[in-house]
Amino acid sequence: MLHFIVTAGGTVEDIDEVRKITNTSTGQLGICLAEEIIKYMEQAGEQDYQIHYIVTSTAIKPDLFNEEMDHVTLYEVTDTKSVLNTINELFDRYTIDYFIHSMAVSDFTANHMIPMKKLAEEIKLKLESTDKEQWLEAIEHTLKNPKAIMDRSRKISSDDDMILALKKTTKIISLLKEKNKELFLVGFKLLKNVSEEELIRTANLLAEKNECDLMLANDLESINQGIHQGILIKNKEVLGKYEGKRNIAKAIVYQMLKNR
Repeated sequence: MLHFIVTAGGTVEDIDEVRKITNTSTGQLGICLAEEIIKYMEQAGEQDYQIHYIVTSTAIKPDLFNEEMDHVTLYEVTDTKSVLNTINELFDRYTIDYFIHSMAVSDFTANHMIPMKKLAEEIKLKLESTDKEQWLEAIEHTLKNPKAIMDRSRKISSDDDMILALKKTTKIISLLKEKNKELFLVGFKLLKNVSEEELIRTANLLAEKNECDLMLANDLESINQGIHQGILIKNKEVLGKYEGKRNIAKAIVYQMLKNR
């Protein structure tokens, strides 16, 4: 049996009990990708496959009551950690053949929050007991490890100005080929308001770094204008330029499966 993973939507990282870090990804492209895989496999007369659809809680979900979705299993996730846990579980259970990582995973998650005034006081006290030559190191250490951090398991009061410290999340795409060198990996690069040359150059760097077999480069400016345009790249060669989520999904699935 062939196993596909499609990730979709945008992750949500908790700041406190009610506040979140999120993004504008709807997950609509992921649905198009799943549907196009199903169409391709049906036209090829193949039924022995499963699509593991990892989708964030805020994204649009595929209609699993539709008969065409019999080959789709839904896994709902929230933050980057839950995405990674789900992926690890699937790789442990199955040999994954194709992975389309269209999810907008947050680059950062909340580390801690602290009232601005208290942080300033901590830095002042630290500098008073530190030689001037070591001030930069002392400030950095205090910013990373303040004492008066807030309890983020409940709603944080809005009475004071706050400093929110972020830490980098795990780059999920960088781990995938380590799990299976034979995996066919489709990556995505999103920039905003850059030249086509810069978009392609950056996408090629990401593809090389993460051993992506296909890369879809797109500009947020076109998405915001309601015209989703994508450039499909393989081995640093532009395979085509496509407009609209459906056409982008169709091109990705065709290029992914045509030589299977």
